[in-house]
Amino acid sequence: MFEYQQYEDFVPIGDQKVIHDFMHEKMPWKYVENISGVSPKQINIYEELPVAKYQNGFTGFIHSDALGWVTNEDAVSAVSPLIKKIHETFPFPVEIIRIRGGLFTNCGFDWGVHVPHVDAFFPHYTVLYYVNDSDGDTFLYNEKAPVVDVGVVPEYPDMFNVAASFAPKMGRALIFNGLTYHSSSPPQLTSHRIAININVVPKS
Repeated sequence: MFEYQQYEDFVPIGDQKVIHDFMHEKMPWKYVENISGVSPKQINIYEELPVAKYQNGFTGFIHSDALGWVTNEDAVSAVSPLIKKIHETFPFPVEIIRIRGGLFTNCGFDWGVHVPHVDAFFPHYTVLYYVNDSDGDTFLYNEKAPVVDVGVVPEYPDMFNVAASFAPKMGRALIFNGLTYHSSSPPQLTSHRIAININVVPKS
């Protein structure tokens, strides 16, 4: 399976609008300060991207549930085409283990990138679907997280080297090896950035 792949118009335009409208008008958001789940520390990134610090106005919003929100009838209707397309795209059967919506707002100055992280320390794939046109790139790094037992957090890499970056665009999707360290970044030119993060594993 590929390390990463970008797709344009991952779902049809009409479905993109339904997802867009649901995430803007009906999604219940909850503020979370530490969006990556990684404790702040000195992070070294080869290309010297500034790393966002969790203080004084950092704006990160995330939905409070994982899969819970797709039990809502409106949510099911909105994301069903996206889930269907994910199953069609992978060359093997997959199981969705988490769906999460993320919203970052423009805080008026350059926060840099969020702390590099992975969503889980076991083999999986991550699907990022961009809900709206915005800035605030996603960065993938060459570094990979090891597979460890549940509850174990491995030592952080000494250095992160940027492998690729991807700009948010409505309907665009990025699929990558979930053990790849990655960062989001908040928008500086547009008012907000919304993405849906979906984690999948091969179905056993």
